[in-house]
Amino acid sequence: MELSNTIRSIAIGSFDGMHIAHQKLVEIVDAIVIIERNTGYLTPGYKRALYTDKMCCFYFFDVIRSLNPETFVAKLKEDFPLLERIVVGYDFAFGQNKAGNAETLAMLFDKEVVVIDEISIEGISVHSRTIKAYLRAGNIEMANRLLGRYYNIEGYVIPGQGLGKKALVPTLNLKVEHYQLPLEGVYATRTKIGTEWFASVSFLGHRVTTDGTFAVESHILEKELGETEGELQLEFRGFIRENRKFDSLAQLKEQIEMDIESAKQFLV
Repeated sequence: MELSNTIRSIAIGSFDGMHIAHQKLVEIVDAIVIIERNTGYLTPGYKRALYTDKMCCFYFFDVIRSLNPETFVAKLKEDFPLLERIVVGYDFAFGQNKAGNAETLAMLFDKEVVVIDEISIEGISVHSRTIKAYLRAGNIEMANRLLGRYYNIEGYVIPGQGLGKKALVPTLNLKVEHYQLPLEGVYATRTKIGTEWFASVSFLGHRVTTDGTFAVESHILEKELGETEGELQLEFRGFIRENRKFDSLAQLKEQIEMDIESAKQFLV
């Protein structure tokens, strides 16, 4: 028997970020129906399943976008034959051109529909778009508060300029795709290599002092790792400074040394 045949309650949404408001929906259902849009993510694709122990079912937006509200609800009933409860957020919209809302859903679904009220922190409504705006502004502290966790991205180690080890500090250079990146600058981070987390200071942005290329790179504090490859995670703990140009590599190195000391304040 398919697992969906045992599901009696679902929450519906994009769940990008799996933030604290999303968790209010998730905690009272058996499974999550994730509307997958394939756009700028806080938690791309299946990564959302890492923040819940509930079953995640993906509906691809490009496939369902033409369904009217009635057809969408019929699909839910077909996919979840024992469905008794649907949980959505107060601003839920569905169907072609967002023709339906939570009230429409309650009219079309003949069993229970639960609408979760707006969740706010210090008067700030918890939304993925708000979290992304804070990240773009470099406000890691508030982004993390709304998420209910430290913001985390993943990337693969790639070759760098070669300048770090020779003239500055050794860094791991990452290729990062699909994630919403914070404001260009320097951050106190933790870097996960394999199963182990390391204190680190990370830079993301254009290398305006050297060749102008875009980079995401992390310097592991107080540990020599040698050659490292594969997939890494970066966890953002605090914002140190914005990206800026230096007149020489010597000035840049001096600033990096100050950045390292600043990072330690966030990582104690």
